[in-house]
Amino acid sequence: MIRYRTQPMGYVDGEFTSVINNYQRKKDILANIREYLKAPKDDDIVDMITDASIMSAMILTGDYKNVLVVTSSNPTHSEGDHLIPAIHKFNYGVGKMSVTTPKRLENRFGGLYEDLDVDIVEVDSFYHLGQDKVRMNHDGEPFDAVVLLGNESLTNSKHKLHEIKAVFSPHCTEVFDLIDIYRGSDRTLQGGILPRENVQLVSNIILNEDMSRQKETDKYQRVFHNIESIEQIYKVG
Repeated sequence: MIRYRTQPMGYVDGEFTSVINNYQRKKDILANIREYLKAPKDDDIVDMITDASIMSAMILTGDYKNVLVVTSSNPTHSEGDHLIPAIHKFNYGVGKMSVTTPKRLENRFGGLYEDLDVDIVEVDSFYHLGQDKVRMNHDGEPFDAVVLLGNESLTNSKHKLHEIKAVFSPHCTEVFDLIDIYRGSDRTLQGGILPRENVQLVSNIILNEDMSRQKETDKYQRVFHNIESIEQIYKVG
């Protein structure tokens, strides 16, 4: 979104639509995020925004109406992905997106979510794979998608996607998607697939021939890394 021109914002009247942010708006979101990150350089923050922007675009291809983003306690591998709710709000993303924040624990992005008026859902604690329930303060519309952001496991065992869905099902529509966005290697969640047609949809909007010629440059390397590695990062079930 900072490194490229056109950012998907979701389906409007049946058409997958995009937004073009002017230079000043991009500077504003960069400055806003910088307040909450201790990254040494703007380029590091831009890389994180790039991660979030492309994953936000992928979520939007699902045409969801009410998404719950589930934060993790140690976003070592997925720090940029924790910006997804902020990027969704910034880009006028279609559909409501809420984000979990433990009521007794610090969420380092909590202030940013509040600044951008992102809907916050209070939970008892950060979610880990293997928990048998999730306690959350939510009495609104059920969610039609749940997004896991780098959530680690309580054990070394492998987990099945349908078992994780069962934990969130009391808060969701009868049929809903569980989206796992994970960049680490410390746990395994089996059962998800990569919607390849959605990857192509996002790629067609974001990429162009000029970028492809410069894909190894510092400016575009992170963009192509996300798209070319997406099969390992993004799964839906």
